[in-house]
Amino acid sequence: MILENDQQVEISINEKIILDFLYRWIRPIRVGDLKNYLNVKHSTLNSQLQNLEEKHLIKWKRYGSVELTEKGKKYSSHLTRHHRILELFLVETLAISVLEAHKISTEITPVASCKFIHYIVQKFGEHDKCPCGNEIPQIEGECSIGGI
Repeated sequence: MILENDQQVEISINEKIILDFLYRWIRPIRVGDLKNYLNVKHSTLNSQLQNLEEKHLIKWKRYGSVELTEKGKKYSSHLTRHHRILELFLVETLAISVLEAHKISTEITPVASCKFIHYIVQKFGEHDKCPCGNEIPQIEGECSIGGI
């Protein structure tokens, strides 16, 4: 969920997965290639892309390329922050290997709320890097991602 004009806009788990992929991909990607990477049906992907475009999170040309808007980049950086803090949590509290923590974090990131992430940061403090060595994005202002 994100806030837009003081109204909540729901983002589905599958839409979060698309946003996370696009954020890590960095550059525009053709819809067909995105479909292959995410292993989803073309019609399903088109529907999700249309929803994301209506929420102003992506720029999309039918049968063309897809890329994040500035709003989409901001939201996706929040998702990346959640993912990397969850990795830290899993490694530090459960002594899970870095690789396994990455896999599990990928699965649970779409449902992790800002409040949950905030509790983890309170417990372990702010970190610059996740256990994989990747930078943890620092977020200005309030986080607005829904979940557990």
